[in-house]
Amino acid sequence: MTVSLELARARFQWTLEVVAKEGIHLSYSWRRLFSEPIDVDWVMALVNSPEKAERMGFSSENLPAELSSLNHDDLPKTR
Repeated sequence: MTVSLELARARFQWTLEVVAKEGIHLSYSWRRLFSEPIDVDWVMALVNSPEKAERMGFSSENLPAELSSLNHDDLPKTR
């Protein structure tokens, strides 16, 4: 086997290993996120739960200001 073919095979194998690890991570995140129903109350709770908001990728700097001023009556009914 040539050196370039060996290198390509090694890179491909490494890529497969990375993809497998990412798949495991995404599966865990998916199960954790969707273990509870996401509804208006869940979204509104992000304002009062900085830990959960941070896990979702929000922080006090980028959590939309409009979210904290929303009233339940302003939101469309989902059921």
